[in-house]
Amino acid sequence: MTSRTQTLLPPLLTLALMALIATLSLTPDTPRPGDDAFAWLVHVTPTALQKSMHIVSYGTLAAVLAWSLRPIDSTIARLAVAFVIAAGFGALMEWLQLSIPGRFSSIYDIMLNAIGAAVGLAIGQQMIRVRETRL
Repeated sequence: MTSRTQTLLPPLLTLALMALIATLSLTPDTPRPGDDAFAWLVHVTPTALQKSMHIVSYGTLAAVLAWSLRPIDSTIARLAVAFVIAAGFGALMEWLQLSIPGRFSSIYDIMLNAIGAAVGLAIGQQMIRVRETRL
């Protein structure tokens, strides 16, 4: 992999993940005849799975954001910025859902997004520590 590719990959992956999360978050949950299969899939996904996906999605987003923010030298600052962006994006998605048919916004979902971001960063940091001790 070239140096340019290594530089561009983290932010591009971050943007792609944010686009995927936005698509999942902002797809109406009231499909009508003629809607694509994706709209119907969102509609039939069990609530428990949807709630667990908040944690997985925002955990992954926060970890990828931290990777994208490697130019920030301070680990604490990098993790804090990644958390604020991921949790803020989660809150934004919840707010935007207020205008989407069949979707609703809740403080509970905002908290799940923030918990997911924190868990993702903690797991990511642990993986880095393990890798560093093996080198």
